[in-house]
Amino acid sequence: DVTDASVGPGAGVAIAPNPFTQRSGTLSLAVALPPPPSVTAAFTPSTIPADGITEAAYAMTFTNAAATPVALGDVGITFNDAHTLNSAGASLCGGTLVTTTPGLVYIVADAVVPANGTCTISLPFTMASPSDVTADATVRFNRSTLSVPVARLSVTAPAPTITAVTPAFDSADGGKSITITGKYFTGATKVSFGTTDVLAADFTPFSSSEIVVAAPAGSA
Repeated sequence: DVTDASVGPGAGVAIAPNPFTQRSGTLSLAVALPPPPSVTAAFTPSTIPADGITEAAYAMTFTNAAATPVALGDVGITFNDAHTLNSAGASLCGGTLVTTTPGLVYIVADAVVPANGTCTISLPFTMASPSDVTADATVRFNRSTLSVPVARLSVTAPAPTITAVTPAFDSADGGKSITITGKYFTGATKVSFGTTDVLAADFTPFSSSEIVVAAPAGSA
């Protein structure tokens, strides 16, 4: 408190100037951000037969060339066909799996790619039946989005299997109706009798498990 009576209204008070000079301008701060990791995406296996396994896995592999770990933003994964996720076998790069739409849309949060290393986000799943599957993914990184190729799982038709031919023999003149039974005949384009082919247009009838065709001459 000021108690000196000589200090009051009208008293001469001198204020020393501020020794610091104020400057105006723009302050900029440069921050070196780590380069984004590279990423690949694929299904394992990439193809399955129509009567084959119904288990597969979608995997994204990240490679970090920086000397420090790289934290990813949300990793969003969208499948085109519903399935059952085997979450117990999932690999998440240390992140947390969030299910947005069961069987279709997932988010992996807080994943980290180690320094000078790789890590894989893998989601194993089971299909009700073999089917073509695609997966589209987005990865947030430092307020931008990494480009991730669309992965595809394709179903391949197995080779036709013949279980019986009735009758087993025909005359050398041919012309007799032959019934061929088996499986995986869908998409068949011809039946070969030795070196002679009968085209699908001449099958009567034709299904995935049976073909009826007239035997050509010389096929006895």
